[in-house]
Amino acid sequence: MTDLLALIAELSVAIAGFTAVFSVLDQRGRASHAALQRHRIRQMLILSLVTALASLLPLWLGGLGLEPDLVWGVSGFGSALTAGSFMVYIGRMNSRAGMHRLPGYSRSNAVFMWSGGVITLGLYIGVAVIGGHAVAPGLYSTALLLSLTMAGVQFVRAALRQMDGATQGASSDSGTT
Repeated sequence: MTDLLALIAELSVAIAGFTAVFSVLDQRGRASHAALQRHRIRQMLILSLVTALASLLPLWLGGLGLEPDLVWGVSGFGSALTAGSFMVYIGRMNSRAGMHRLPGYSRSNAVFMWSGGVITLGLYIGVAVIGGHAVAPGLYSTALLLSLTMAGVQFVRAALRQMDGATQGASSDSGTT
């Protein structure tokens, strides 16, 4: 279990790092997509970091010598609180900025992210409630893997957008010579 948690943390940090690279590369994007791109990059970065922290929390608590049931209960509670706060933050940010009205907004992606967020939150709450039950580590790992999957999907979408933008830029450059 320790190896899986450490691997998830490493992958989450890697996604966060590549997110920073995409944010720099995407500075040349169209102004009409700038707000939506900033939102997507911020969402991907926060999700990656929250996943990394949630995967390290049980390792840290276990290192303090706490009983396993307390490790999983506190990890579930802390991760549920963090994931819930993230969802509220993203929801408020979406609402204030009117993201659903921006060009390029994907309703299916929003449904995917919110559904995944609700399921992840439910899994963390379940772990917090059952604490020391034998299935707690499995539920916790499932929540982490779902969070990592959501960050990975956002990363792939960003990479595809970047490649599409580079292709469009190259075709417009070749038309001017």
